[in-house]
Amino acid sequence: VGMKIFQITGGNLQPGFLAQSTEQIGAQPYERIEERTAYRNGFRDRQLTTRIGTLTLRVPRHRNGQFSTELFARYQRSEQAL
Repeated sequence: VGMKIFQITGGNLQPGFLAQSTEQIGAQPYERIEERTAYRNGFRDRQLTTRIGTLTLRVPRHRNGQFSTELFARYQRSEQAL
C-alpha cells in the first residue's frame, strides 16, 4: 500500500513538470517556432524525501541547463515544513 502511494504522488507531479518546462521553453514538444528559448534534453531522476517516504521524480532537462521548478529549490532533497 505504501509503495502505491509513492507511485501515485510522484506520477501526479509529472504533468506539472511538463507544463513548467513548456512554459519556460516557449514551445510544445517537437514544435518548431522562432520564440523557442531552449530545447528539451530528456529527464533525470531526482530523489525527494517527504513525510511519507522518498519519491523518485522524473525532472525535465533543458539543453541550456536552466529548467527550474516551483515545487522545490534546485538542491533541495527533502520537503520543507509549510
